[in-house]
Amino acid sequence: MAKQGMNSAVSSGKLRAVLDFLATCHGEARRETLPAPDALAGWLAHHELLSAEASLGEDDYRNALELRAGLQHLVAVRCGSELSPEVLGRLNDALGDATYRIRFLDAETAGRLPCGDGWPLARTRLVEAVLESMNANEWRRLKVCPGCREFFLDDSRGGNAAWCPGKRCLSRKTSERYRRRRGPKRRGPLG
Repeated sequence: MAKQGMNSAVSSGKLRAVLDFLATCHGEARRETLPAPDALAGWLAHHELLSAEASLGEDDYRNALELRAGLQHLVAVRCGSELSPEVLGRLNDALGDATYRIRFLDAETAGRLPCGDGWPLARTRLVEAVLESMNANEWRRLKVCPGCREFFLDDSRGGNAAWCPGKRCLSRKTSERYRRRRGPKRRGPLG
């Protein structure tokens, strides 16, 4: 599960689902929590992105892993990594053809509704959540911790946290700040 701070009012459930998707392969050891198509289908159903009865094939699974890797790369680029045109190209290929229906909600409002079934529907819903978070300026709060490489949602007031809220990383950050403030080590009278 992805790490998150204390203030849950910062973001919607959709962005948390994206965060959880990014965190299905994470950390320094790159632990994979979706090892097969059926695990992915269960995860998507749990996050209400796919019906519980739906099944996914190997092509769907490979496409989902490519989508996840591309989105993870976008977050890493925002956190200081260099943009890879190859990864960006694979991400755009993984998006496929997102399919929507346009529906009028009332006399002054229209909306986009993802349509289709199986993985294409779930993929469109995930990408829709990313687009909504980008348009709401929330996407910038998804980050990757430089210490443990975990993805996290920056719930800080200014949205400028660099380290995840995990105890190990906060301790590391605090120690580094202390050493910077203190300056170089001073030698005692004996050398």
